[in-house]
Amino acid sequence: MIHKNDSIRKIGQMPWGYTEGFFVALAILFAGSVLETIRPLKTNTFAYPVNIFVGLFIVTLIVISYNQIRKWKFVAWLASVPGSISAIGLFGVLTLSMAFIPQSPNAGSGFIHHLVSTWLYVLAVFFMLWSLGVVTLRRILRIRRKSDLGFVSAHLGLWIILFAGTMGAPDVLQFRMQLKLNEPTKYGFDDKYRLYDMPFKVTLNDFTMEEFRPQISMVDITTGSVVTYNGKPATFEISDTSVTKLMGFEVRLKTFYPMAYRDSFAYHASTDTLSVPAALIEVSHNGETRTGWMSSGNSTRNPEVFRLNQSIVLAMHLPEAKTFKSNITIQASDGSTKNGVVNVNAPIDFEGWKIYQTGYDENLGRWSQYSVIELIRDPWLPVVYTGCFLLIGGAFYMIFSKKKTQVPDEEPAA
Repeated sequence: MIHKNDSIRKIGQMPWGYTEGFFVALAILFAGSVLETIRPLKTNTFAYPVNIFVGLFIVTLIVISYNQIRKWKFVAWLASVPGSISAIGLFGVLTLSMAFIPQSPNAGSGFIHHLVSTWLYVLAVFFMLWSLGVVTLRRILRIRRKSDLGFVSAHLGLWIILFAGTMGAPDVLQFRMQLKLNEPTKYGFDDKYRLYDMPFKVTLNDFTMEEFRPQISMVDITTGSVVTYNGKPATFEISDTSVTKLMGFEVRLKTFYPMAYRDSFAYHASTDTLSVPAALIEVSHNGETRTGWMSSGNSTRNPEVFRLNQSIVLAMHLPEAKTFKSNITIQASDGSTKNGVVNVNAPIDFEGWKIYQTGYDENLGRWSQYSVIELIRDPWLPVVYTGCFLLIGGAFYMIFSKKKTQVPDEEPAA
């Protein structure tokens, strides 16, 4: 898309258009790359109270820019459609890059693997906030119709989300805590396993888990790998009623125990901490039917397989967790307590912290003697929510206000 004046003026001649916007975006990318190479951005550079001063600076710059919009040609372009598209385009390119380039310290060296914490991203957000801020302020001071309220609300909400999401990120605290049964724990650790003294204690009262029924695979014992059948792994889950047919074998489930112990003859239901999942199956092949037990085993007991022939056996996988949760007690520094159950998708709120269930001892599974929880404190989250409310509310307001202002077609004369 080419600005209407691009074809009759030289590049760089005011008023600017999309071509200059493209070069401005390139200049910002270049400046951010140079800054990131010379002096990499630290994660706490814009932590409180620096982010507050940065916010005041940006707001002041927006107000001054609006007052000088007729004198400063660059600001006039910044608030124009080409300027806004350039800012949106630059921010969009970086955002899309993060979707295609792995963003993790383990993904590789170079700042392209952590773009959100680089000068490139900060400068792109600054460019976006400046342009969006001038456009929004101009509309605020020129409100003429009720429909303008929706525009202001949506754009102001987007501005708040961008600022709070970027400048508030360094203030987010995120720790993990490993809880042992009936032992109060006061220390959390970060992703580099550095210890932090938390303002409260957490005690694990109980850990419970629900598991899926274990899957069964055909395994080639000569290679130790799962057999492939019709291009797919020969893995299945047997139910109480269905018959599994695979590679000429018919497998029926006779008995299944989620927890069992074995004697010299068979497995029996059990609630012991050393119990294992076990199944009695019936296998038919070429007119011959055999019955036998199999088990996945655990950290203390060896698995038991069902031999189909000299090279292939049926092996039971370890059961996968369906849900797991921790019953905990939180004690604040003033002595007050709160009891609750932490689930994977159901955190507990406590004094501005959100507490999530994240892990356990995978070797022991349901008998895990410890639980891992994650503690997150984000003081800017209410600000982001406010921005989301304004953005969504403004968008709906504009949609419905336009529908109300539409004039219906006149009825044809009789």
